[in-house]
Amino acid sequence: MGITGCLILTVALITTIFYNHPSTRNATLYYRTVPIVPDINGRVAEVYIAGAGQINKGEPIFRLDSSKQEAAAETARRKIAETVAEMEVAQADV
Repeated sequence: MGITGCLILTVALITTIFYNHPSTRNATLYYRTVPIVPDINGRVAEVYIAGAGQINKGEPIFRLDSSKQEAAAETARRKIAETVAEMEVAQADV
């Protein structure tokens, strides 16, 4: 009697759970999310979009902080100027 009672209660519980929690294959997706991944890593310096509004193709969403890239570019420009100056000195010595 004990095992039979447990089996009946288990079947009744499973039936109740599946009956009260039906599933569907016809669901409507109201919001579309798209992951946004930049080409480079960095901190966000400025956000152009406020709230959850619609975004058009090609419209900027945010601006990354470019101070590290600007510093690297300035360092490269100075190295180029230094190399040009060394070449002029070498040509003068020749």
